[in-house]
Amino acid sequence: MNKIFIAILLLAITGCTPGLNEEVINQDPKPMNVTASFYPLAFISQRVGGKLVQVTQITPGGVEPHDYEPTPQDLTAVSNSQIFIKNGYGVDAWADNIVGVKATSKIEAMNGNSGLQDPHMWLNPLNLISEAEVIRDAFVAGDPENSAKYMLNAQGLINDLKGLDQEFKDGLKECKVRQIVTSHDAFRYMAKRYNFETLAIAGLSPEEEPSPKRLAELSDFAKKNNIKYIFFETLVSPKLADTIAKEIGAKSLVLNPIEGLTREEAIMGKDYLFLMQENLKNLRTAMQCK
Repeated sequence: MNKIFIAILLLAITGCTPGLNEEVINQDPKPMNVTASFYPLAFISQRVGGKLVQVTQITPGGVEPHDYEPTPQDLTAVSNSQIFIKNGYGVDAWADNIVGVKATSKIEAMNGNSGLQDPHMWLNPLNLISEAEVIRDAFVAGDPENSAKYMLNAQGLINDLKGLDQEFKDGLKECKVRQIVTSHDAFRYMAKRYNFETLAIAGLSPEEEPSPKRLAELSDFAKKNNIKYIFFETLVSPKLADTIAKEIGAKSLVLNPIEGLTREEAIMGKDYLFLMQENLKNLRTAMQCK
């Protein structure tokens, strides 16, 4: 009886203790606070960081980032974060003087029509791999205890991007048309990678107004080269693209620069990879690919 009583007493005591210890042991570590200037960088940060990071995207969803001016609350979020990720080259100009991780630091910039450096590096999946590696290394440096998890997450994203690159190479290999007309000068990195030519209605910022001469040149080019589709974007007005399309008897079609998600895209769970596959589908249509 004494042995049974002692066993029951020990069970009662230890039955409480593990409960207390378990609460402490199983308590999730506080995620690293990361801010990203706009969507592509937030996408990479979330994929690489997973549950180990809390990512705040400064440019709101549905807002075109080139001319976005951060609020005081935005700047407070940046200053309170452990790691700030930016792109550079003008797309997030407000961040130029803020100390942070420049995700594009290992990518050679191309020049746009205006002579300015083109910031749209992420539209070549191989460039996004480079950005993922920069962000991965920043996370490992900021949280070395979880370096293995960051490395594993980053490799998963890199594998997805390599697969996407192969889809574009295969999908755009045999096409009757190798020129496209877009609403703004955002697709140079994509065009160079997959061997086609892009002509833009506007400049590096979609808010730039094209001259009447430029519109006439684009219209003539489209007619001479049997361009059947004029591309417009999701975050800016399609008015100019529609105007040229009607003038030459063409149709309009979306080519998404993926500078941010619309509300509808976010609700539907679309991400960079999904939108790039939609871009490939529309490019194949416009370029009359096999």
